[in-house]
Formats: sequence, C-alpha cells, structure tokens
Amino acid sequence: KPDYCVWDIGANLGLFTFSAAMMAGRNGHVIAFEPDPKLVGFIQKSMLQQSPNSAPVTIVEAAVSKNSGEENFQIASRGRASNKLESATGSTQMGGIRKVIQVKCVTIDAMLGLYETPHLVKLDIEGGEFDALQNATELLSKVRPIIYCELGPGGQSVLQLLNNSKYQIFDLSCSEEPLLISDAEKLQNVLALPEEISAKVTAQRPTPQT
Repeated sequence: KPDYCVWDIGANLGLFTFSAAMMAGRNGHVIAFEPDPKLVGFIQKSMLQQSPNSAPVTIVEAAVSKNSGEENFQIASRGRASNKLESATGSTQMGGIRKVIQVKCVTIDAMLGLYETPHLVKLDIEGGEFDALQNATELLSKVRPIIYCELGPGGQSVLQLLNNSKYQIFDLSCSEEPLLISDAEKLQNVLALPEEISAKVTAQRPTPQT
C-alpha cells in the first residue's frame, strides 16, 4: 500500500522490489537483500530508471540467514534465480552449481536496528526461509509484518513457526481460508497475516447470500 516499507529478502533481479516500490509510492521505502554481486549490479541499473513517484530502494548486499557472518553461496548453472546458500536445501531448478562465492550473512532481527521496520516482508531464498525466520523473534513478536513467503522442501517447519507466532496462513494461488500445517507440501507461495490483521479482514468480508 502507499507509504509501506517493504523488505524484499532474496531480491534477485528486483522484479518484486520495483513492483513494490511503485505501489508504495514516493513516501514508501523498499529494502532489497541480495548477496549475488552480479544481481546487485542489475538492481542498481534499474534504480537509475525508477519513476520519481516510486519508493526509494536501498540495497543490502547480503544473504539473510540464522546467523551473522560469512557463508558459501552457490551460483546456479541453469539460472541465477535458483542461487542459494550452501546450507539451504535449494531446488531442482539449479541444474548444478556454476561456482561458489563467499557472501556476507545477516539476521533479520539485527537488520531491524539498522533499517526502517517493514510493513511487509517478501521471503524467497531457495529453501533458506526457515533459517531466516527461526531467529527473527523480534520481527515475529513485535514488528509483526505481513509475510509473503515461498515454500520449498521443509515448508512444514516454516508454517509451524508462523503458526506458533500467531499468524494465519493463506494459499496465494487459490484458497481464501486459513490452511492447515499438514497442507505444507502442497504449497509454493503463501501469505501469512498476523492474527490481529486477519481478524479485521475476516470481519470486513460481506456475509454470503443464502
């Protein structure tokens, strides 16, 4: 929405970054987390073409994980959209590993003290989503943003963590109702709403006509 701060974790080329920037408007802000230097370069080039009516973009050249420090980062052979941390499960879309580079890793909660707190967090880091969220205690308990998350292998752990943090989970592809944790393996992308927001949305829905 206008004036939103959005964190795009796993920004890649910046497709979500710049879509969010246009919707957030000039008073919004988008923080793009991307560890691949080549992809960071593409985002920087796109920043030069931004509309003056879109939100400013700040790039954080780092991977988001459970610990701060450095880690091996695998560049996918098939396409850089499948790049991943060595510790992440990844996907079959990698097509092998082109090369391995060392990248900086940060935690979500550590970044809360450095950047504007988000209204919305998009998380797509090729199987590293649980690692990123498991130590994001302050984000989930105090900031409580809307979370748009890709699920891969181990997605059930992500849903369980969000459920324990009092988030309602919705399937972005079709379902308008909260999902059960057992549905995890069927899902690819979910929207997680804090219960206090989900309750308001539900209350505003029109009553079905009989």
